[in-house]
Amino acid sequence: MKKIHKIFTAISLLLVLFLGSCEKWIDPAYNISPNDPSDVPINLLLPSAAASLSYVYMGDYSRFVSIWMQQLSGVDRQAYGFELYNQGESDDNNLWNTLYGATLKDLSKSKEKALALGAVHYVGVVNIMTAYTLSIITDAWDDAPFSKALVGETKLQSAYDTQEALYTTINTLLDEAITELSKPAPSGIPAPNSVSDLIYKGNIPNWIAAAKSLKLRNALHLQKKAGNWNAVGTLITAGGLISSNAGNFKFSFGTPSNESGPVYNFDTNRGDVRVGAFIVTLMNSNSDPRRPLYFSGTVTPNFSVPSTYSGSNPGAQLTSANWAGPAVAARNATAYFMTYAEVKFIEAEWRFRTSTTGAADALRAAISASLGQYGATAGSWVQDNYGALTDATITLSNIIHAKYTHLYMQPETWNDWKRTGLPVLTPSVGNVTAGVVPRRFIYPQDERLYNGVNMPTGKIITDRVWWDVQ
Repeated sequence: MKKIHKIFTAISLLLVLFLGSCEKWIDPAYNISPNDPSDVPINLLLPSAAASLSYVYMGDYSRFVSIWMQQLSGVDRQAYGFELYNQGESDDNNLWNTLYGATLKDLSKSKEKALALGAVHYVGVVNIMTAYTLSIITDAWDDAPFSKALVGETKLQSAYDTQEALYTTINTLLDEAITELSKPAPSGIPAPNSVSDLIYKGNIPNWIAAAKSLKLRNALHLQKKAGNWNAVGTLITAGGLISSNAGNFKFSFGTPSNESGPVYNFDTNRGDVRVGAFIVTLMNSNSDPRRPLYFSGTVTPNFSVPSTYSGSNPGAQLTSANWAGPAVAARNATAYFMTYAEVKFIEAEWRFRTSTTGAADALRAAISASLGQYGATAGSWVQDNYGALTDATITLSNIIHAKYTHLYMQPETWNDWKRTGLPVLTPSVGNVTAGVVPRRFIYPQDERLYNGVNMPTGKIITDRVWWDVQ
């Protein structure tokens, strides 16, 4: 536990220190201590990568996307700019630099060490985390550096891979991970355990299921390019996916002040964000039992059940709207990367789209899993609201709206919206994009300054990424 505590201390202190000034991440090159070891062991590199990924995933990345998807609402300062789709190139620096300069760098070093040791299970875990990190990078920015990046301790002047090539790389990494994790752990060789693996505590079957589930999500994204549902259906029928909430791919923050989650830190230090009116209205329409977990009447840490569940309409700057609730804003909140409920939502959509029996049952299973994941007191709520649905009456709107509610402050809502156009969102009042909701991030300022020779030019925030075909 001391090792974990030190990792959280190093990472979270840097993040909290700079939270008030747009959450800038310190470039490691500026902060080298002669007292620190230059060769960090793999059992410290892996949890460091998991922590840095989780923090910015649930921090900057989730906040930007959740505001655009109207699960949150920016009511002041920088967050109000995001509300108006005004994302400057400097706003992305922290997210990009952390994903490359911390997460992918640590994962690259981890893989080198794992290969040298013959630590096959470490190789598998690192591959999955690398694939996931790459997927959130390319889904946000489209083309991005990887195959020529992270060489010689730097990503400067790195050529860009196309999104098509990146998706091939991502799925290859996942396939290789499944192969490596399916091998027996060599005797006497290090393997992920409860200290070095902060996600699954060394549970290898759970890692394999996570890899297969991520391949399923990737196939869902690429369905727009493929023009058919064959790849999605093949993965569902093959099985081996995340099959219960116990297998959810997630990272949990801690209750000590130096281990607290990014939403907690942001809300208690900034207060620029409230919940969005769209999701509140959606959940009020059927008295959703997750509301006291999603929404709070007071800023953290003193959560209270609101007397009225209310959100801020896009652009309205309603500071009296509810705050984010304990499910996402508690000190020890959980960052969910891929869940059993999401697997079932994908299954429900595949069954609906291909007229395969069981779509309504899969949807009910997905919603029930979501309620269980968040610890909601539901009673007969699922049956009361969804029990009458059949395969003949279920709609895509039923599926995507329920999935949108489940994916509270998870950026996958953005990818679903790109794929389906659901939910139908009214653009924010006063927006700067002629009423077009953003579909990608712009490349960060640091890339333009230090890698402009390779960075694609002419991209704007409303452009589509490669897989997001019309």
